[in-house]
Amino acid sequence: MEQRVIELEKASLKRKPAEEALRESEEKLRTFKDTAADFVAVTDKNENLIYVNRSMAEALGYAKEEIIGKHIDEIMSEESMANFESELKKFVEKGRLSIEVTWLRRNGEKVHRELNVNAMFDRDGSYSGSRGVFRDMTEGKRAERELAESEERLRTLFELAQDGYY
Repeated sequence: MEQRVIELEKASLKRKPAEEALRESEEKLRTFKDTAADFVAVTDKNENLIYVNRSMAEALGYAKEEIIGKHIDEIMSEESMANFESELKKFVEKGRLSIEVTWLRRNGEKVHRELNVNAMFDRDGSYSGSRGVFRDMTEGKRAERELAESEERLRTLFELAQDGYY
């Protein structure tokens, strides 16, 4: 019996450095995800948020604790939600999806992101949720809108011009 206790103590001593290394690695990953400029989110199989990084929560005007548990349709534009739902079956079959998504800030402002999401499956192969990274497209969308408005003003000026140009 004494020999068994000694063996267990030795095994415990060997395991402690590995456990500490694992804790450090997990903390580095957690810090990386929380400080990333991109949105990072994980949903359950019903599309309820079970994890969001600090960048996503703050950009949408929420504390992390407030946004966890929300269904994505509570913070996604109707158009984006309809587009996502139409792609959901293909997403589950293929295991990944890339689309443009518009999130709604608490104050109603829109945040445009490119969504790259991967499906998660349980041990039985059943869909269990998703994890995704959302790259910011807000400034690009704003620039597109401003360019379109500028082109429209120029077109209107040209059409209203009295003199022709040769």
